[in-house]
Amino acid sequence: MTGADRSFAPVRCESVVRETHDVKTFTWCFVDGRRFSHEAGQHVTFEVPLDDGPRFRCYTVASSRHDAAAAFSITVKQAVDGPVSRWLHRRVAPGTVLRVAGPSGTFVAPSLRTPLLMISGGVGITPLISMVRHWRATTHDGGPDAVFVQCVRTPGDVLFHDELVGFAREWASFRIHEVISRAPGGGRLTAAMLSRLAPDAAQRDVYCCGPEPFMRDVRASLLSIGLAAQRYHEESFTLPVISEPAPTRLGDVHQLHFVRSGREARCTGADTVLDAAMSAGLVIPSACRAGVCGTCRVRLHAGTVDMTDAGGIGDDDIAAGYVLACCSRPTSDLQLDV
Repeated sequence: MTGADRSFAPVRCESVVRETHDVKTFTWCFVDGRRFSHEAGQHVTFEVPLDDGPRFRCYTVASSRHDAAAAFSITVKQAVDGPVSRWLHRRVAPGTVLRVAGPSGTFVAPSLRTPLLMISGGVGITPLISMVRHWRATTHDGGPDAVFVQCVRTPGDVLFHDELVGFAREWASFRIHEVISRAPGGGRLTAAMLSRLAPDAAQRDVYCCGPEPFMRDVRASLLSIGLAAQRYHEESFTLPVISEPAPTRLGDVHQLHFVRSGREARCTGADTVLDAAMSAGLVIPSACRAGVCGTCRVRLHAGTVDMTDAGGIGDDDIAAGYVLACCSRPTSDLQLDV
């Protein structure tokens, strides 16, 4: 299983490990025995059967593809207001079978030609730990020149501490720091703190993942100490705000023909393709509904759309005629492969 695979296949839970009081790691393998391969930092989309219907959620693959070719792991925090993560924490045990699609995503491990600064907020550590695990399995001439900063609220929220310490002992060029906001003498990550932890931060490529407000503050701090914007890369664990459609298109009415199902729908320029499909009784798998994850990718056979994605689809897919249903609004009549 490689590349951006959108087809769903059954996976079986092999193990569940409690990492902290509200974080668990779930390891899965494909029921049909197929191999799993991904680029470190990518995510998969799970279909979770809640009582009120299936939900689709994206989770980063935390394991390295070199750990076990037939298995992969996700590390999930149980969100207070998250029915899917709550279901996973309460219902999943070894033997549980769910459906998964992927991997996909462009926030992937960089080359080691330039020094790195890796910054995580909470469970946003998962794509970054996947990258480090990948380097551990593939790097034989010394480790990455990297500063790894993990930001959490309490000491009990720190993830993968022993593993990261082990990497730092093995690689002299790999330094780790834990920033604990609610510990005595702790606090939030600031520009001054970043300058102390990584005095050459402005000369490093930065990879950051965590809640949107956290990343916004980190980016502002780094830019304030001289980091060039093009050296900053991030993966969001919260959803961006989708821009509104152009006002002149809000009242336009378009006919949508879903080719494979034979269904029809009418919608205005204010509606997304996903909205129209739902109104026609069709289910297009979707997770983020913000143009981030790419789960709702569909092929557009004819017509034009205004797509306001947030990085969930690549140029090759767009050139091949694909759009993201959650953030594409029709600007003409459409024919879609649904």
